[in-house]
Amino acid sequence: MDVTARRSTSGSERKPATRADVARLAGVSTGTVSHVVHGSAAIRPETRRRVEEAMTELGYAPNLMASGLAGGRSGILALMFRGRPRAISGTDLEYVFAVTETAREHGFHVVVWSADVDELQEPRASALLRVVEGVLLMQVDVRDERIPYFRKVGIPVGLVGRTSMRKIPYADADFGQIAHDAVAHLHDLGHRRVALLGVEAGTEESSSAAFHFRAAVDQACERAGMTVRHVLSEPTVQSGRKALADLVDSTDEITGVLCFNWEAAVGLLQEAHHRGVDVPADLSVLLCGNGDPEFSEPALTSISPPPQEIAVAAVTTMIEQLRGGGARPRQVLVPAELQVRGTTSKARR
Repeated sequence: MDVTARRSTSGSERKPATRADVARLAGVSTGTVSHVVHGSAAIRPETRRRVEEAMTELGYAPNLMASGLAGGRSGILALMFRGRPRAISGTDLEYVFAVTETAREHGFHVVVWSADVDELQEPRASALLRVVEGVLLMQVDVRDERIPYFRKVGIPVGLVGRTSMRKIPYADADFGQIAHDAVAHLHDLGHRRVALLGVEAGTEESSSAAFHFRAAVDQACERAGMTVRHVLSEPTVQSGRKALADLVDSTDEITGVLCFNWEAAVGLLQEAHHRGVDVPADLSVLLCGNGDPEFSEPALTSISPPPQEIAVAAVTTMIEQLRGGGARPRQVLVPAELQVRGTTSKARR
């Protein structure tokens, strides 16, 4: 590197380094420095390394907001959660980490934002909207009111999940495949009467994941000649315990349960043990949502949506749309793999 390009600090306070200073020290153009800062073009690793070393040596802090807004691009994405009270699960964090890391690889920074539609019109929200290049929505509803709002104010939207609205880039679990494989597994074991636990009523106000999975299970059971009973359950251990009690006390002769949420599945196993219901000899249990299937005793047979793969696909499709302009948005369904553990076996006769 050309040491003469370094700023002298003797006799006066050091002045902030500029992009031109970095370019001179690294031996590149200011445009190349901009590309390294924003990740907006392919840069050779050696060139990137020289620019980054020069930035570090000079203590250069790029004004991403000013430069991005001047060029119509800020390099900032917002990852939006619902504003309603809700515990953030370990799976949610897997999505956050995967989105953040993937966005960084594409030259974007991510801010995590919690808000509902009524909060988006507050002054602090308006300030953030002026600097984000796009918004990636999580916890998506079938008819998500946030999408029309962002379209109205001209902010591009991507989804972790999907809605009934078209022409939006998204990545979601392939609930059709998950339901088919889960139902087929129980059918092969001789189960003909099953329950679906932990899914909201099938309305357009439902969460997208619950809505699509419920419909997929209904369809898969119909094709397999199986009957399915829907049992509404909150994502809590106590709710799962109550659901098991209701199933035991019913006359439906249920032999298998598909659980959409992990907490309710754990509660169901606890109540089964308390009541002397043998899992899986008396009742097979299959987890079809996210969680830690090996945490329980016995470990849960599962076919769970892969959060990292979905998150990576979601942010990638959104960035493609941001850079591709009018190109047709890509929409991705990510499959899941059945893992047979200790909670499913042949149906009792």
